[in-house]
Amino acid sequence: MAKPTPDYRAAWLLLWQQSMYAGWKGNARPIGPHYCAVCEE
Repeated sequence: MAKPTPDYRAAWLLLWQQSMYAGWKGNARPIGPHYCAVCEE
């Protein structure tokens, strides 16, 4: 599987911040069998 580009990661972090600001209280970790170097940082 290809590594996400930096633009993809920035978009994901923005979405995460917006969700948290809106009151989302989900899991702060990958769900399911997902382990990649990008998410470990």
